[in-house]
Amino acid sequence: MAHLPTGAQAREQAQGNNVIAEQVAIIEISILDAITAGAFTASVTNTSTVTIQGATITGSPMTDNDTLGQNYYKAWQGTTANAVYTEQMNEVIAHFTGKGYTCARKSTSGSYFYFYITW
Repeated sequence: MAHLPTGAQAREQAQGNNVIAEQVAIIEISILDAITAGAFTASVTNTSTVTIQGATITGSPMTDNDTLGQNYYKAWQGTTANAVYTEQMNEVIAHFTGKGYTCARKSTSGSYFYFYITW
């Protein structure tokens, strides 16, 4: 017999875990690259590049200057209600703050944002 998940389980299952995992991986590699360079900050923007298993990735799902990235920006700013995008961004931030980093969203464009991480 199927069972109804708890509210917490339903929220966890509906938040788009692949997007969160991709964003976390991109930020983690950016942090490791910054540490190697002797820096105390990392920014993940629409033009940031990371290499994962030989594949170069530019930008990230949440920070790209495209329709998707702009929709994440609108959810962050509260101009569009999107509970899934808001939850995904909160999960990414919680992941890094839980590890002792400061993780903030910033924007210089007014239409998309970037993650700014400090330690």
